Amino acid sequence: MTKSKHLTRNDYIEMPWKNGRGVTAELYRLERDGRLVFRVSSAAVTESGAFSDFTGFDRTLVNLGPGTMSLAHDEKSGRTLSVNGVAHFDGGSKTFCQIDQPSRDLNVFCAQGEIFATTVVRDVKALEVLPVPSTSALFIYVISGNLTVSDGDGGSTMVGAGEAFLRETDSAATHARFSLVPGNQANAVFVAIVFHSIFQSIFHKTAK
Repeated sequence: MTKSKHLTRNDYIEMPWKNGRGVTAELYRLERDGRLVFRVSSAAVTESGAFSDFTGFDRTLVNLGPGTMSLAHDEKSGRTLSVNGVAHFDGGSKTFCQIDQPSRDLNVFCAQGEIFATTVVRDVKALEVLPVPSTSALFIYVISGNLTVSDGDGGSTMVGAGEAFLRETDSAATHARFSLVPGNQANAVFVAIVFHSIFQSIFHKTAK
């Protein structure tokens, strides 16, 4: 059985940052025994400053632009992310973000020792097939354009810019298909996050 859901801005939950310096939109969260183990969120970064402390989580950041983001961890020089650049780091590091103009990011949080994720940014101009192991789940966030997601079970969902698609499965299905919706868009840019839990039953509980 495959569980799929199309998420729009109406499904996102806004909340203040832990350090009080901004507001984040929580796109999806997964809990185990009342504890957060996985989260995808997006936030406007309007000024340079320190990130919140997420000790116990591995963190992945995607710079959605339009500016660049330079990250420094534990007072050590890091890397500069151009638009759609991806960085992986320990959520417990003391991270400082320097921006050259107000921008937006996408964040993936994985509880260390419980969940791990692979995050990639893709620019597609034609039909693509992305195999996903039956023991993993898939989260897609569309940055620009429109994407039609076929889940391998005959269902299709059109996901627009700023929207997301979640696929949780306990079946033997091994892949989802991505294709560009015909229209004025020449391409679609999206973030694909494949995440895997050490405790497989976690995917079959309703996220809060």
